[in-house]
Amino acid sequence: MTHEFTAIYEQDGDWIIGYCPEVPGANGQGRTKEDCRENLAAALRLFSRISERMRFEASRATPKLRPLWPPLWSNDPVSVASRLPETESLN
Repeated sequence: MTHEFTAIYEQDGDWIIGYCPEVPGANGQGRTKEDCRENLAAALRLFSRISERMRFEASRATPKLRPLWPPLWSNDPVSVASRLPETESLN
């Protein structure tokens, strides 16, 4: 998959600074515009790999589910209350 980004280059003394407004934090620098462009491209590739890794890890995450209310097969209110987590109350 190919993505297109906007690259903005600015001269700062002897250095050229480049950044990509679509990806905050992705920037590069170099003595020439070509060096700056290569460094910015490397930063964008790194952001892309990190983003892919985070999506992969999120897709593998197993949510820790617990019932919102304990099973109500017992009509005894004391029995039901004893199965509530300590942070919840019946009131």
